[in-house]
Amino acid sequence: MNGLVQLWKVQDYHDCWLLYRAILDRLFYLESLGRNNTFEDFDSWCFKKRYRYKVKCLKDTTLIGKIDLTYFTPSKEDKRRYANLKNKPTLWTQPKAHEVASSMNLGILYDYGYNFASMFVHPSATEGEEDYARLIGSKPIKSYDDQITVVHNSCIVMNTIIKEGLFFSQLQWRSGVLKFVNDFMKYMAERSDDYLVTFREVKRMAEMNLDLCQIKKI
Repeated sequence: MNGLVQLWKVQDYHDCWLLYRAILDRLFYLESLGRNNTFEDFDSWCFKKRYRYKVKCLKDTTLIGKIDLTYFTPSKEDKRRYANLKNKPTLWTQPKAHEVASSMNLGILYDYGYNFASMFVHPSATEGEEDYARLIGSKPIKSYDDQITVVHNSCIVMNTIIKEGLFFSQLQWRSGVLKFVNDFMKYMAERSDDYLVTFREVKRMAEMNLDLCQIKKI
């Protein structure tokens, strides 16, 4: 989120939309993982994919002397884990953004969020016009607004990711933490300043070394 804001400040709006799409991807992934309880399967899938990529690089004769062997060489622990996983079926499947959005009753988030932002991922005929106008310091070819919408939308989605993460975690959070997340969303909708009060409360708890969460009791 910090990177997106920095890009927005220098009017690099195109890359802001790229990051916004990446943020939405993470929301849809988290929702799918949480609802289907496939966190461990996803972790195994990611591990096998990274492991095979590194081994492929090591075996590529064109890369000899050009890569950092300390990074690409698997550790003994990784070798043992891969040996245990390699013949096991992959139980996790990559979620489809439109299906997850629909299951969340947030089809609008796909149609006017993910799908719209995808236009900035793939090449387009007008790509680069804003960058050109900004770099040469001339009057823009077209009239571009400040596109603050991409920052606002990203804040909302990031806050939703945090809320989803708290919900799907195996932890029981203090009410003040949950209230802060809700109050921040309230600020985005109504410009309410309640989040400032709850933020100070959470900050005070942290300064007192109070645990903000605990293991859920079964």
